[in-house]
Amino acid sequence: MTRMEMATFDFTGFTVSLSMVLFGMSWPGYLTPIALLAIPSPIMFLVSVVYPGKIRKNKYISLYLLSCVILSDVVILREIARVFQN
Repeated sequence: MTRMEMATFDFTGFTVSLSMVLFGMSWPGYLTPIALLAIPSPIMFLVSVVYPGKIRKNKYISLYLLSCVILSDVVILREIARVFQN
């Protein structure tokens, strides 16, 4: 990945993870435990923009961030589907 692609992924991951954390904290329910696990991810995405090598070298942190993005997408799509269902 080029530096621009990594920065775009990090910014997207930051916004999506932050929205998942805010969703989970505002509506208690099944989202709350997921949001609690994802609280550090927005901060880590911002650190990854500034120091990409330190985050990308550790495969566990990279896997955690990738899973937070995937989980955030699933949670947000679920909330959108719930809104349109009612």
